Amino acid sequence: MPLRRQHLQRCLAVLCLVVLTFSAARSYAQSTTTLYTFTGGADGGNPKSTLSMDPAGNLYGTTTTGGSAGNGTVFKIDTSQIFSVIHSFGAGEGHPIYGLVMDSSGNLYGTTYNGGASDLGTIFKIDSSSQIPPVP
Repeated sequence: MPLRRQHLQRCLAVLCLVVLTFSAARSYAQSTTTLYTFTGGADGGNPKSTLSMDPAGNLYGTTTTGGSAGNGTVFKIDTSQIFSVIHSFGAGEGHPIYGLVMDSSGNLYGTTYNGGASDLGTIFKIDSSSQIPPVP
């Protein structure tokens, strides 16, 4: 009988340890920081894409509206959290959509959902000096 009681006590101790382990609430502190709030003006509006990050930690993205002609922008947030517009899409260039891809030279590539000769969209490149080269 004493052996059975010891076994029962051990099982009860293990069960309590398991319950305590799984019931211990693990709380991870999470917070968000707003890096920039769009105005819909020259800075752009309605970002709908993921951000791209360069090796230095600068973030790049697009907006589908706003900018100097209302067609959207390509923007940068540098490591000091300073926002700047790299390109403002004009008439005929379309509205950028989705994210950007960066190559090893720092050139950015993206797409528009309209614009171009047939108004069916374009693929654009912004060179590392933040300019869209003319289409040949």
